[in-house]
Amino acid sequence: DVVMEGITQDTIHSIIYTSGTTGRPKGAIYNHRMTMNIVVHSTLHAALDHQSRTLTFAPLFHTAALNAGGTPLFHHGGTLYVMRDWNPAETLKMISDPEIGITHFNAVPTHFIMMSELPEFKTASFPTIKMFGIGSAPISMDLLETWLERGAVLTQSYGSTEAFCVSLTSPRIDVARTQVGSAGRPMMHVEVRVADPDNNEVPHGEVGEIQVRGPGITIGYYNEPELTKAAFTKDGWYKTGDAAWQREDGNLFIVDRIKDMFVSGGENIYPSEVEHVIAELPAVSQLAVIGTPHPKWGDACLAIIRLREGETLTADAVIAACRERLAGYKIPKAVRFQEQLPLSPQGKILKKELVQYYRDNPIDWDA
Repeated sequence: DVVMEGITQDTIHSIIYTSGTTGRPKGAIYNHRMTMNIVVHSTLHAALDHQSRTLTFAPLFHTAALNAGGTPLFHHGGTLYVMRDWNPAETLKMISDPEIGITHFNAVPTHFIMMSELPEFKTASFPTIKMFGIGSAPISMDLLETWLERGAVLTQSYGSTEAFCVSLTSPRIDVARTQVGSAGRPMMHVEVRVADPDNNEVPHGEVGEIQVRGPGITIGYYNEPELTKAAFTKDGWYKTGDAAWQREDGNLFIVDRIKDMFVSGGENIYPSEVEHVIAELPAVSQLAVIGTPHPKWGDACLAIIRLREGETLTADAVIAACRERLAGYKIPKAVRFQEQLPLSPQGKILKKELVQYYRDNPIDWDA
């Protein structure tokens, strides 16, 4: 037998780096307490056991592959299928194949959109799937309904490398429709609050920063004492950097990364609010809204869109749709269509690259 003396739940066992989509990657410290919390939540909420078969294409150094598949499955003795590269057609084929028997699959909205655009999706079925997990960005009603037509519920979750298990939507169809745009309700063993800049909890419906506390939260960043200090309140709440509001029933609605907010003409604009409106247009496959330099407004709202294959859309139509549902200062001042958007290895749109590109190649507002 192997005896490990001095190992406790507070013993550090790994360092998982953040994706770096909003800045330089940071090493989140994991101890055994945090990892066991992840295992317990995955078991309860995703119904994982020794017969589970999870498919992943996320890099194995990333929290999505490790904590949504690897660590919980290894604990129970299940099977983890790893794809070397993301391929929508091959992925759809694997999760549909009863012989392979995939039970769990996690991805971001981009991947589910790309699979739904394939011709073979129209006749696809998923006889062995127990849970489709989706995260990193809110899903639209259109995407939810598209997969519901194939008998599949997309279960939205919210978390991060530093706090993997925070909230989750319901896998029930009747409840899922009421939670569109939401990241779900807090999971067990985690305290969640929405706070103002002074770390005071705000009333339901008011936007603030998501702060979390519990055994599933990192104890800090590796060799980064100042960043660690800045990331926590004096009473131990981890400051996620995500802006949100909470409904009275506990559902969290993510507004945006606080760092992604920009100021246009003195008004604060959270890009995701604009993105939610544009994403409802049937022709839109992927999009990002950013602030870009403008001689009058300081920063102006720019929508960058990738269309579904074979679809057409005009900038005027995008602006008209936004005008119907948004305040005037939130309406995009410009719309650009691109064949591809920059993506991280996890499939997240790299907004910082788009921001940098349009700062290096500014829009000619007089054209």
